[in-house]
Amino acid sequence: AGSVEAAGFGIDGTPLWELDVAGDVLAVTRGQAAIYMVTDAGTIAKASPSGTRDVNWSEWAVDTQKRLSNYLTCIAVDADGNVYVGGNRNSSYWGGGSSGQKIANIWKLKPDGNLDTDWGDNGGVSLGGDQSWHRPEGIAIDSDGYVWAVGQRMAGYDGGGPADYASAWELDGVDGSVWVALDTGNTLYAVATKGTDAVIAGKPGTLVGESSGTVWKVDMDGFEIWAYDGSGEVYGVTADTDSDDVFITGTRHFDTGSGASVWKLGADGS
Repeated sequence: AGSVEAAGFGIDGTPLWELDVAGDVLAVTRGQAAIYMVTDAGTIAKASPSGTRDVNWSEWAVDTQKRLSNYLTCIAVDADGNVYVGGNRNSSYWGGGSSGQKIANIWKLKPDGNLDTDWGDNGGVSLGGDQSWHRPEGIAIDSDGYVWAVGQRMAGYDGGGPADYASAWELDGVDGSVWVALDTGNTLYAVATKGTDAVIAGKPGTLVGESSGTVWKVDMDGFEIWAYDGSGEVYGVTADTDSDDVFITGTRHFDTGSGASVWKLGADGS
């Protein structure tokens, strides 16, 4: 435990509760009756809506015990209460590996907090193989139960340094097998789902075909539906549950400089 790293606020901005966890909170999500978060210290925390932490939920949720990862970056919960977390690991954490490797993984925890050892390789999936990924940056579950993950990977190590590629992956929520994998030459930061489609956001570049943009909508087979060029970097995306609108946040580049911005995109990406 350290300083307060998570807090809940009322609609008027008044603090409602505070939570003390190890590390800086990098991602938070809401399940049916709980709040889940992950930190850069590899901590997974589950708390009630009032901010009471459930330290008995999972062996992976206790700050002083073993970690799935030394750096957890993203988290999502499906309709059945299964929890998916993403991050990178080195050889001293889950799954082994050679010294110095930093391998991006997605793990699946059952609602009781135990690893779903029937999913992937004993509960986890390595994205792209050993020594190929930096880390996943975002994760989301679509209506068919497929797990979408986005991030940045290294193509390999060589004397000139690794080549970086942003990637998006669709994983089977039942067995962890890879369904769709997409590459582009920049970083992807966020993903949201709308039905079986995924909305993916990042830096300008190409994702599918030859279109450029910062936000892409793709179908479950990875084919582009539309692309939007936001002239900047997009770090957050969410899909409106009551319409086909998409809301994105990031840095917009203007003629006079750049600044934080919020965009609203319609059903066709305009």
